[in-house]
Amino acid sequence: MEGEQNESNTRRRPSFLSKYKWHLVGIVVVLVVIYVIAMQPPATSVPISGSLNATGAGTSITQLVFYNSNNSYSIPVGNPSVSGTQFSTSLPNRNATYKVVATWVGNYSWQKGTANSTLTFNKSSPNKQYALVFQTPASIIKVNGTAYTKTSPAALSSKITFISSNQSSLQPQLANVKFGGAFNLSLPNMVSYNVNITYTANAGFSTGNCMAGTLPLNIPPGRSSQSGLHYIC
Repeated sequence: MEGEQNESNTRRRPSFLSKYKWHLVGIVVVLVVIYVIAMQPPATSVPISGSLNATGAGTSITQLVFYNSNNSYSIPVGNPSVSGTQFSTSLPNRNATYKVVATWVGNYSWQKGTANSTLTFNKSSPNKQYALVFQTPASIIKVNGTAYTKTSPAALSSKITFISSNQSSLQPQLANVKFGGAFNLSLPNMVSYNVNITYTANAGFSTGNCMAGTLPLNIPPGRSSQSGLHYIC
């Protein structure tokens, strides 16, 4: 009787495998998934994005080209797009430093050019936001100086006019000449100007004008003013 009871208990006791088989199945599935993921080849390219900054007031970036500067020859990389002060593109999924060439424009049709920057991509930080800064000239330049005339001993300069000699669409730029000859105004950059002084003489009863010189205004990045100009005619 006792032997039959022990035999019955033995039959009812579950084996380790039957008791934990679903746990084991779950572990195997997880290991298989991890293995499959680990065996996936890395992405050949990754998307990146960031901000754009054109340093010159009144200028903006319209186009970017990335060049792999690790090569002895330059081949454009990716297909970058520009939206306002933001950019996005895709780069090869490897550590590299890129030369970035930007096309910029100013407030006037003749104000355009290219500027360079660099971007160092680290594949271990794929979600990093990059900031590209390009040194561009200011679109408008603040100009000041003095204007005198020797036409008549009693003549006083009253206006100074800057007339473009290479941009026909630009209207003459005028400024009043203060007592003592000082003047100041803002002029579009990247323009060559002829300078004309208007004067009054004979106690204000007669006026005249004379050519006083030229101003080749082509101020580079990093400056926004031209001071100390002197004109006399």
